[in-house]
Amino acid sequence: MDPPTLILVRHAQALGQDDRAPLSAAGVAAAAELATEIAGHPFDVLVSSPMRRAFETSQAISAASGVPIRIDGRLVERTLTAEPRPDWREVLRASFEDGERRFFDGETGEEARRRALHAISDLVRQGFTRPVLVTHGNLIALILQHFRPEIGFDAWERLRTPDALSIRPVASGWAVERIWRPGEA
Repeated sequence: MDPPTLILVRHAQALGQDDRAPLSAAGVAAAAELATEIAGHPFDVLVSSPMRRAFETSQAISAASGVPIRIDGRLVERTLTAEPRPDWREVLRASFEDGERRFFDGETGEEARRRALHAISDLVRQGFTRPVLVTHGNLIALILQHFRPEIGFDAWERLRTPDALSIRPVASGWAVERIWRPGEA
């Protein structure tokens, strides 16, 4: 079985970080623009985090492509710490340096990466070869790091809301490419 070509989509801008936070007006517009671009790429399944900001981004892609949405709880945002912290960026940076380190009863980077990779593996076992996954920035960076170990905190910082990247097999390993830039749809 050939390795899949993945498209990873970071959700559009939301009105907060809460699980139920909807997209902002700018997020709705950006999701529609992104959806037009994604619909132009061949894909065989659309899978979303159940968190509202990701699901609403997925709805735009589904409307543009006609591909129904599957929900997978393994694509939820990583719980970095059990309680909000003012130093969360420093904690996040440290978590990329040591993926097994647990911060304040949160989820380790390795735990989050494993659950996302299990979701991808399940899709491949079901015969999907070009999945689109709509999820969250930290989880996307952790997935990217699996395929390209040099990717870390700096790559997470460069992700936009929304964003879309493809990961595809090449002779030398895996190619990661940004496939959408605002205003280019």
